[in-house]
Amino acid sequence: MPTFVTAVDNNQILLDVVVTPIGADSEMHIYTGLLDTGAQRTGISTKVVSDLGLAQVDVGRMQVATGEFSEVALYPVNVGVPVVSQRQSQEDRPDAFVSGKSLIVSGLPHEPWNFDVLLGMDLLSLYHITIVNGQLAMSI
Repeated sequence: MPTFVTAVDNNQILLDVVVTPIGADSEMHIYTGLLDTGAQRTGISTKVVSDLGLAQVDVGRMQVATGEFSEVALYPVNVGVPVVSQRQSQEDRPDAFVSGKSLIVSGLPHEPWNFDVLLGMDLLSLYHITIVNGQLAMSI
């Protein structure tokens, strides 16, 4: 079973993820993703929407941390996670990615400053995830 390990830094788990439009043969776009087990649905920033030229397919509602609901655009994408050697520095990239899953993701209601993809349980539930002693191990 392919597994990668990365550090939990400042109580956050950031990892490189690949996002591509569904049904399109496009180049691989790598973004920083925040693993969030409290999020039911995966979300993407307007930067991802713009980079990939995504077309909105529907409108949904997202409950934000304050408990309020926000209307958000929905987009069809494929999201892939790394399967080997996570980056050791900002310049390094993982060696390989698993194709992941086709999802309808939410546009994020605000622009995050340190990530472009919020990895929710719709994607995370596909993997075996262990967090121990400041390390995340994710098995495909």
